[in-house]
Amino acid sequence: MKNRAFTLLELLVVIIIIGILSSIVIVSMSGSTDSATIAKGKAYAQQVHALLGANAVGVWNFDEGSGITAYDISGYGNNGTLVKGSNGTGLDWVSSDIGGTALQFDGVDDYVLIINNRSFSLLEKGTIEIWIYPNIITDQIFFMYEWSYSDYIRLLLNASGIITFRQEVGDIAVISINSDYIIPAEKWCHLVIVQNEILSQMYINGLAQDHGGEINSSNWFIDSGINGNMYFSRSPWNFPFSGLIDGVRIYSAALPATEIQKHYVQGLRKLLTDQAITQTEYDQRMEEFKKSLVSNL
Repeated sequence: MKNRAFTLLELLVVIIIIGILSSIVIVSMSGSTDSATIAKGKAYAQQVHALLGANAVGVWNFDEGSGITAYDISGYGNNGTLVKGSNGTGLDWVSSDIGGTALQFDGVDDYVLIINNRSFSLLEKGTIEIWIYPNIITDQIFFMYEWSYSDYIRLLLNASGIITFRQEVGDIAVISINSDYIIPAEKWCHLVIVQNEILSQMYINGLAQDHGGEINSSNWFIDSGINGNMYFSRSPWNFPFSGLIDGVRIYSAALPATEIQKHYVQGLRKLLTDQAITQTEYDQRMEEFKKSLVSNL
């Protein structure tokens, strides 16, 4: 193997890791470290993430494991508030096969609310990425931007196992695209929506879906409410989500297919490592994935 010089980004990552490890040692040696110091460390971590992922404007890994706040580690401060149901139950932190922890929704009346600070409301292009694990296959809205019957963006899993991405502006549907792939219950699904200022494209488990003949214009977040809020498992139509949500990301750039596919394969490997899928299922998924890639060339 040929020797090569480190890139500037690789050197930056090394420096950051050393800095984080150093801070851990310092905290371990000092019993007087208080919450203010911890808060500074968290802010530093957010700055690091914003630097390394400059296009990420919202990243919710749901790895807190407790509490009522889902932190946005993109550095933009779009933190989510967990709202439990009317009886104070539901919406639990659970171990995630994708890594760390995930949020479990009870399909009744719990949800996550993210107050918009305009970091994504002004986007005219970008990417939405999310991992879902539906307990059952029914009409369920698991992602909602804006709270309106006439101006919104939402992701719906319907009773047929099809995912629909829909946007309405002034009661008119400007985007309404569907998955070809039928989503099964009790399986992790990787979903990505890309908007390149011309068209939207849906990817399921790394594979581009066919949107021929569907409603698909260039509108995006900016057309659905400048001060809109974001919700997971809540909408005016009351179709709450039953299952797990993890690894939600919003980017200000249209991710290329190769990057989306890489994210899916990385998640698939984590599922195998955590024994959430068998080696046989992993091999089957990878074989289907590879065949679909070849057929689309």
